[in-house]
Amino acid sequence: MFKPNIVVLAAAGAMLAACRYNGYKINGNSHNLDNGDTVYITRCLDTGQHIDTAIVHEGRFTAEGTVDSTVFCLVYCPKQPKLTMPFFLEHGTIRMQLSDRPAQAYVSGTANNDKWQSLMAETVSIGIRIDLLAKQIYNDDLSHEERVEIADSIATLNAKFGKVVADRAKKESGNDFGKFLLLYYSNFIPAQTIKEIIATMPEETRRQPDIKRLNNECSNEKHK
Repeated sequence: MFKPNIVVLAAAGAMLAACRYNGYKINGNSHNLDNGDTVYITRCLDTGQHIDTAIVHEGRFTAEGTVDSTVFCLVYCPKQPKLTMPFFLEHGTIRMQLSDRPAQAYVSGTANNDKWQSLMAETVSIGIRIDLLAKQIYNDDLSHEERVEIADSIATLNAKFGKVVADRAKKESGNDFGKFLLLYYSNFIPAQTIKEIIATMPEETRRQPDIKRLNNECSNEKHK
């Protein structure tokens, strides 16, 4: 999956606080986890502050609690770094499967997580191809021309991914999920496209500080 620096989780998730919620429940499973493993839910890996934890039993884990607003989070197991899952912590029952194979990992059960999983399913093959190419580019046996060719292929795939995200953000521009996509994946979307999507958002959204800042940054980029 595409995961920008996890530091942005708190900032990108904070804008989803328009509504008040209460209870959440996470039902998770993974064939890669052992009995007694601890799974953590956090908004930011750098701070080490956890929203919740769960102990794995027979490949399953459960977490329950309350949350005042929808927050973009990450669930992970320190023992197995590949088992990470970005998701929306929000009211309702959230189902997830952690896997070291991206195509087998999923999250669903609530409105934003269903949308998130739909996007991940559409882009997972792009991410896998980029990962494979990124590993090849460090091969010492490659010539300069071969490295350039791989780099060009990665750039093409990044652009393809950006178009998928941009199209989804356009479709969701009237709600918080569209705003989240625009902020979280802004590095993958051309500045002019971002400005066009912002122009279709409700006026109240366009006046919000993070959207105004992004719009100004894109204007500056366009005039460089």
